[in-house]
Amino acid sequence: MKDEPKNGSETLTFPPPPLPQAGKLLIVIGCKNRYYGNRWLVQEGADKLLAWLLRRLSIPLERRSLAYVFSGGSSALVPKRKRERQSFLAPHIETLAETVRQAQPCSVVAMGVLACEVLEGSSVLKKRAGTYWPAGARFQAAGLRNVWVTRLPEAALANPALCVEISRMLGHAALEARLTPKVDASLQMFDFLRYERFFESHPSGLGL
Repeated sequence: MKDEPKNGSETLTFPPPPLPQAGKLLIVIGCKNRYYGNRWLVQEGADKLLAWLLRRLSIPLERRSLAYVFSGGSSALVPKRKRERQSFLAPHIETLAETVRQAQPCSVVAMGVLACEVLEGSSVLKKRAGTYWPAGARFQAAGLRNVWVTRLPEAALANPALCVEISRMLGHAALEARLTPKVDASLQMFDFLRYERFFESHPSGLGL
């Protein structure tokens, strides 16, 4: 593929060059326990969907890992105001940076607004999702040059078409880590219907 300027920078090309040596795929989600008004069915389905997407891309367990910005309780504890949120998350961000450092060499996928904000700097997900961006200074210091950004898996429960974007970002990140993603067409289809009924009764989509 021909190199193209990306993200308003003449120094970024698409796709980015692979890591100097084979590495791991590190997926970062904002909160381990995501709160949707006691609707834990949503997170349960999201976790299952992410696992299914990774299996479908044939990414081996030993070459991938999952990390969180905040795992100390419900996402409802995270402040809504950005300045307060940054202060609240500061020690957790340091822990995540150390996780990234220890995982090197690795390619990172940020899923959702909070992971994007922490790893890249923007809290406007729709302007970042679907490609890669330079990592924030704290994470560049930990050895991470860029981060792939996409939506939370629960967003794809509400709108299965988003699986295309999520899979594309996982696949590109895997290639960057010198993995060889390959679609397993024999894998049984994910059961979206169970969650479709839930979202039909909650048309707001829980803010996703």
